[in-house]
Amino acid sequence: MDTELEQALIRALVRPAKRPRCLQFCGSSKRRGKLLDELRGPEIFEQERVTWVGAKGQKPSAYVDTLRAFGIKGPLYVVSSDEELDGKLVCVGDFARLAPNRGEDALGHCLQSGLGVYEHHHGETTYLIDTRRL
Repeated sequence: MDTELEQALIRALVRPAKRPRCLQFCGSSKRRGKLLDELRGPEIFEQERVTWVGAKGQKPSAYVDTLRAFGIKGPLYVVSSDEELDGKLVCVGDFARLAPNRGEDALGHCLQSGLGVYEHHHGETTYLIDTRRL
């Protein structure tokens, strides 16, 4: 877990009204579940930073192409209710293969481009998030 990066993501992305609550859970393994619960939907993010991408049903290779077309090329730091992804640095291909359709939320932050991608737990929606303000 990279607490400093996660705090920066929260400060940059989460709506001001929810920010203090998320920050108090950040960095605590005991409260990790509460932070992940707060991140269970795109409405937690500042809406002017969120764009629906609509990658539903794409094969992982096509999904990678979609993410790369938006500028997400390098490794992604992931915050997720999926233990296989949470707190890890993964390549775009692994994110595209693992994040969609698993019934878990996943926020990936591309360290190279400063962009993020959010997979909603319904597996139907993908959102691009501008995280370049970090």
